[in-house]
Amino acid sequence: MTDPVTVDSDLVFINKDTDESGVLLQKGDGITMSTRNPGHFERVTIVDKIGFDESARLSPSHEHLLRTRGPFFVLDHGVHAQFNKFDAIVSACSSVNGIDLSGQYPCGCGVEICDLGTKCDEECGSSGNVVLDVFHGTGFGTGGCCIGPPALPPLPTPAPTVSARGDPHLVNLQGEHFDVNHEGEFTLLRIPQDTSRPAELSLKAAILAEHGKPCTTYITEVELSGAWLGGKILQVRSYLRSHAENVTDKFLGLRVLSDGAPAEAPWERFATWTDKTSVLSDLGGDLRVTLSKAQWHSRKSSREGAPQVAGQVEVQLQRMGNRDSAMLVMRQDLPGQEHLNLAVRRISALARADVGGLLGFDQHPESLESVSPACQRHRDGLDDKRGTRFKPGWKTRWERVREQREPHAHGGDTDNDEAAASLITRDMMCVCPSEDALAEGLASGGDTEGVIADFQTARLAEATWD
Repeated sequence: MTDPVTVDSDLVFINKDTDESGVLLQKGDGITMSTRNPGHFERVTIVDKIGFDESARLSPSHEHLLRTRGPFFVLDHGVHAQFNKFDAIVSACSSVNGIDLSGQYPCGCGVEICDLGTKCDEECGSSGNVVLDVFHGTGFGTGGCCIGPPALPPLPTPAPTVSARGDPHLVNLQGEHFDVNHEGEFTLLRIPQDTSRPAELSLKAAILAEHGKPCTTYITEVELSGAWLGGKILQVRSYLRSHAENVTDKFLGLRVLSDGAPAEAPWERFATWTDKTSVLSDLGGDLRVTLSKAQWHSRKSSREGAPQVAGQVEVQLQRMGNRDSAMLVMRQDLPGQEHLNLAVRRISALARADVGGLLGFDQHPESLESVSPACQRHRDGLDDKRGTRFKPGWKTRWERVREQREPHAHGGDTDNDEAAASLITRDMMCVCPSEDALAEGLASGGDTEGVIADFQTARLAEATWD
């Protein structure tokens, strides 16, 4: 401020129209004015900017003030207390209830300035000292403090070697590892966490058991929706081989539906989807949601009609003024794989702490990890030759090949040692083909093909705050 602001005045004289954090203040923006001592603050709204547009026509009174006292903001109402020269003006936090995070950082929260990922509570520590102007909805007083996001336990360091046995299927924002051993549709992520409020972002997944293996469940389809997508619904599904007569396989595909569109809308093959990044929604510059894909082809010949393409769909959600963006990755690593891996990264970039769902801060029911009746029957050996006593032929052949290779591996093969060290350092892992493809390759006397994948993406589903 270049001049004091007296009680009931609706003008604040300034030397520039950017706040202390570098945000360009516009008409309609909320701002926080605060004194340096004793710490009084007030939230107001800019209804006009004078002195920053040379072509603007001014009233005689505004023209006189501009010439004599310099540029100024016109406020939506007069202030309730006096502010002094050199007092600070900061873009106001958009949420001041201590629950929701602001969409703008840094931002003024009473007498404090909140950084990315913190919540603003104007009544914090004030003991009722904050008064609420009912007509204007404006808080003023001496309270206000920034509250950090929920404390998260450190995620465990991934092991250098990975086994499907005991490998966690889901890892939520609290670092909890758990399985989903039942089929159905599950909400993996939801903002806000309160289900009584409309979803701004909703991530759901369909989980099915692998054919002939009721104890092995995978994500086969993912749906992303909510107000942040501007009325659109994104669906991604994995390749699924049909085991019924006269029924064709499901191909790896995706589709974008309008809210309320029929579910029978056709799926588009992954390979024919555009390689260019497309915008799913752009909410007036506040939040931008983009969609892109990457694909790769199998380098090995396979049976006629078998899938040849695998890849990933990446959705980025970026808030205005934030360089980082949250990212959702839905990935099928191999052409013949019949499931999707899912990674949700940098949730903190959404500036929201009320994240629900199995991958968020919701408590997961213990029943999700209980053995399903179909799985128990399978373990008891009651499914003909698919019980625990049955060992498929490919497994016997693979064990024989592994025994033959072990002496060579322990004989000082430095190439193998260097490769193993590289994998450990980079947190990478090998994603192997399905058992059917592995059996087919071994039976024909040839090699089988896998891919080196990011360790974190090679799980069923995970979410990270940072």
